[in-house]
Amino acid sequence: MYGGKELDVPITKDMQLYVKQAYSKYSARMEEERMETELTLKRKMDLKKKRKSDEKLLKENEERKINEKEKEVKQDEAQLNDRFAKATDVFEEANKRLATAIKNKKNSVMNVAQGLLEVAKADLDKVKVSMEKCREQRSEIDRKRRKLIDSYQSKQTSLVGKSDQNE
Repeated sequence: MYGGKELDVPITKDMQLYVKQAYSKYSARMEEERMETELTLKRKMDLKKKRKSDEKLLKENEERKINEKEKEVKQDEAQLNDRFAKATDVFEEANKRLATAIKNKKNSVMNVAQGLLEVAKADLDKVKVSMEKCREQRSEIDRKRRKLIDSYQSKQTSLVGKSDQNE
């Protein structure tokens, strides 16, 4: 109605054709927008999957590195324990020789025993320093492992929180 009066507009074949064309264009545009929306959503999902996959690979790689480092530290500790045992044996042997040399008052044996004591003590000191480094490395490995576990737990917590929000 226009100004209280109805307009008499004749419906012609051309007008029907224009309406059909307009509707086809509208439908095509709506389909295009739907396809773009789906494509955008698919890209976002693919990107999210890729990020998740990359994150998983990074964590697995980090975990592998931590395990390799821990294995190296264990091997180093085993070697250091062997060196420590050998140095302790040399130290005890040198003490026995020195005690025997003092008892028998043999200066040449005393000098040899004294030299052995110095070598054994120096080796023990080196081993102790190396063992301390291994302890520091082990604590660093433990710290990294805790950090990795915490990141897994925080990821799980955030996933649980998201699923609760979706319900």
